[in-house]
Amino acid sequence: MSAEDTRDSSTQDGTGDIRDWPVRSAEGGLLVTQKGAAAAVVFNRPERLNALTLDDTHSLLTVLRELSADPTVRAVALTGAGRGFSAGADLEGAFTPDALAAMPAHLREITTPTLTLIREMPKPVVAAVNGVAAGIGCSFALACDLVVARRSARLTMAFSKIGLSLDGGSSATLVARAGFGTAAWMAMTGRPVSAEMALGRGLVDEVLESEEYDSGVSRLLSDLAAGPTRSFAATKRLLNASGYPRLREALEAEAEIVEDMFATNDFRGAIQAVVAGRPVSFQGD
Repeated sequence: MSAEDTRDSSTQDGTGDIRDWPVRSAEGGLLVTQKGAAAAVVFNRPERLNALTLDDTHSLLTVLRELSADPTVRAVALTGAGRGFSAGADLEGAFTPDALAAMPAHLREITTPTLTLIREMPKPVVAAVNGVAAGIGCSFALACDLVVARRSARLTMAFSKIGLSLDGGSSATLVARAGFGTAAWMAMTGRPVSAEMALGRGLVDEVLESEEYDSGVSRLLSDLAAGPTRSFAATKRLLNASGYPRLREALEAEAEIVEDMFATNDFRGAIQAVVAGRPVSFQGD
């Protein structure tokens, strides 16, 4: 179905579930829906809590580039199918020996342009966090302009659970949203943060009860799509200049440090334990 098929005079009613809007395209593990001038990118591997493969992240960059360049799209949402937003990287596929060898280039060529595109896209980008958002999934959510969460949602920087450091621009976005203390606590403990706690710390902007979540997200996205797009784009430029002045530097530093982490015994042992279903333990090297 083309974008033209999704646009009609009745599409801005602000109701329903953005995941059930008319399908614009399907790309890898992603589903793109569109209603009027609002589009939703849905992480669509619910059986894996929308854990992301390397192919999924390639697809995400492709899809976001298309939506950014499409003048008929004036607001974009990221969300997940089923119970989760995204559980982060698919550990069984993202950390094979071949994938690890390709990961530094992937971070620079795919992850960095994806994060910078979310921040620089000349239209609002909303994270609709319907469930768990972990690791790189949480990073993608925090990079968005607005973050709306279902009350049952949980956010976690799970990188330390497998012996890694912050990734996906979160060393910049987490500090910008919540401050150094919360960033350090989330990064080092890896503990999940409830939607209510996330609201109090500035990680999310609105928490919705389950019964009003779908309609609330749909209404917000439709309202943004009907708003002053050029004003929103100008606001993003100003906010980026003050809130994320060194985002690209942070992304490059993350790529360098994560590459170092891949060589540690802690990381390699953690991946082996997770894949084998064993408890993870760290030796500090």
